[in-house]
Amino acid sequence: MKQLIRYVAVAAVVSTLALAQSAFAGECCKKAAADTKAGKACAKCEEHQCCKDASAKVAKAGEAKPCAKCAAKKVEKKS
Repeated sequence: MKQLIRYVAVAAVVSTLALAQSAFAGECCKKAAADTKAGKACAKCEEHQCCKDASAKVAKAGEAKPCAKCAAKKVEKKS
């Protein structure tokens, strides 16, 4: 019985942590989409997959400016 309670407690903690991370993912993705619209970042520059997806949607819609970071990298490679 003690082991069953432990398993249930561990499952509850794990599910709470999983839900907490997905709750905060929205703000991160909104910021990534805004940065993509402003030309500060692109899908290649983002770290998390959810942010990459948000940036890709903005770029696909045609609302994105060229990424300043990637443009600077291209200039360095040409030199």
